[in-house]
Amino acid sequence: MKDLFSFLVGVRQVLGMHPNKKSFLLLLTYAKIRFKNWLSRHFKLNFKSEDFFGYSISLIDYSSFAYLFEEIFIYNIYEFTANSADPFIVDGGSNIGMSIIYHKWKHPKSRIIGFEPDPNLFDVLCSNVRNNFGDSVQIYNHALGNSSGQIRFFRSSQRDDLSLVGSLTQSKGLTEQTLATLAPLSNYLDTTVDFLKLDVEGSECDVIKDLFKSKKLDLISNMTIEYHHNLRDPSTLLEIVESLSKSTFQFCFGTNRLRPRDPMSLDCFRCPQDVMIYAAKGPPAPTQNEVSPDPKC
Repeated sequence: MKDLFSFLVGVRQVLGMHPNKKSFLLLLTYAKIRFKNWLSRHFKLNFKSEDFFGYSISLIDYSSFAYLFEEIFIYNIYEFTANSADPFIVDGGSNIGMSIIYHKWKHPKSRIIGFEPDPNLFDVLCSNVRNNFGDSVQIYNHALGNSSGQIRFFRSSQRDDLSLVGSLTQSKGLTEQTLATLAPLSNYLDTTVDFLKLDVEGSECDVIKDLFKSKKLDLISNMTIEYHHNLRDPSTLLEIVESLSKSTFQFCFGTNRLRPRDPMSLDCFRCPQDVMIYAAKGPPAPTQNEVSPDPKC
């Protein structure tokens, strides 16, 4: 019953957009993926590939793929308005390439560079990019931060978590470690970026600070940052907001987490939480004399 309810919520999300041939195809694909995920979980079926929208991709774990498909294609967490037919998109934390496929589906002529530090995920990402997009997408087996060098990368040893959990910060459940190449994103940006996606599992503040210090933040028009609250120092959220504000970004927040049962407990304050930051380049902030005495939201 829970599966059916969440599926119907997703259907309502799609139908809430402008219904057209593309949304009908999206619903059929969504139903197929939800059904195969149900089979995978209840009958231990091991689907290692999937075909959809003309793309053919390899997978590590079907449940993780189904989760990413719903989050990215149904709830459109990486949607943005492109001002050209060939927007330049930077994908930080590419995983197996679902967000890259989403942007290629939405913007076929887009130019994309992607970064994924996990060597196991990167092998699958390489295969998916090569088989579907050839040289139109460039990918790097790098972790993003504010310096260069080798750094420890932690990941889960559990099969069901392999394609979703990995971080430069050691935390509960991340028991395996390997070495990753760390690189500042600013080294790869020398032109206008139409959209930046950051899902770098706790390193988002380091990336934003690097871009701000190098003045490369000024090149970016839109971004979606998945901020991982309490994975590292909680004050990093303030640093991100300050950098965005000084670079004249307008932004808002979103989360899919329900209100905790005991929101004023210490356990709640220490609990990790994913917060989406949606930012777009806006006009300079008004001076004190320009602020309306009775602002209306």
